[in-house]
Amino acid sequence: MDTYVDCWDDLAKLKYDKQTRTTRNLPGVQTRVPGFGNTTTLEYLTPDRCQYSSYMSTMIETVFLPLGYKRGVDLRGAPYDFRKAPNEMQQYFENLREHIEEMYHETSQKVLMLSHSMGSNIAHYFLIHQTQEWKDRHIEALVSVSGAWGGAVKALQGFTTGYELEGDIFDRLKMREAEETFPSFAYMLPSSLLWGPEEAILQSGNSTFTAYTYKEFFEALNLEDGYNMYLDTRDLNQYDVAPGVFLYCITGNNVRTPEGFFFLENNFRTVLHTAMAMVTEPSTREASTYVCSGKVLRDRKFATRPTRTPSTSIS
Repeated sequence: MDTYVDCWDDLAKLKYDKQTRTTRNLPGVQTRVPGFGNTTTLEYLTPDRCQYSSYMSTMIETVFLPLGYKRGVDLRGAPYDFRKAPNEMQQYFENLREHIEEMYHETSQKVLMLSHSMGSNIAHYFLIHQTQEWKDRHIEALVSVSGAWGGAVKALQGFTTGYELEGDIFDRLKMREAEETFPSFAYMLPSSLLWGPEEAILQSGNSTFTAYTYKEFFEALNLEDGYNMYLDTRDLNQYDVAPGVFLYCITGNNVRTPEGFFFLENNFRTVLHTAMAMVTEPSTREASTYVCSGKVLRDRKFATRPTRTPSTSIS
């Protein structure tokens, strides 16, 4: 497993370009996102379909297939390079638009977009950059499952201890070497829309950081590129702009997730020494109320609810 992580770390790292304010692969590395147009790489995250890599397989097999959906016909996937933020995903958005139009023409039905976590932010960004005429013609609704509206505290791990995957089966400190180069982690940092100036999201010794002190946070980490990526992506989530389609938000309840990270020592680029404070994540709870309320939807008058089963695309 360590050999796998070392290889992944070397290949997944990105190089930040201060001139273009974008990232690129390291020399000799090419990236392909497999499975665009089908659900294969969304059901399991590894080719061997090991149980620990199961992602959307249970939902597809127990919800969509019993309803009569067929993989590759009216049930399709649109995976993307999770390392990137929307400002570097233009080709993906072009492919997504073409794919939605293809589904619409092949099934003669509007497409229901289903998104999860950061995928909800990506879907919202995509929709607000389409014309209302196009959305009225092609999109039935957007269903957001645990959308990371407003960011997530766990994004801090990409720059500190390494992001904790399910089961924590990988060496997080090794994973961090790549993760701290991903714009997506900067894009998903907790937003000041939800976390106040006095609300600590990370404490280390005598240092306290909030959603208002990211400059100091990245200076403490000596990660200049990390701060630049934050500046590049912090305004991409335009929550005050209506998506222009039906928007349904599904969130969990009483799910214990981090509110902040707390370290006994000043060096917070090591594995956590103390227990994390655990609460219901405000990003999915309060921000869903913000996004699904009139704050976003008031500019759009909606017709009746869907009366037929639409085609579904998952991102």
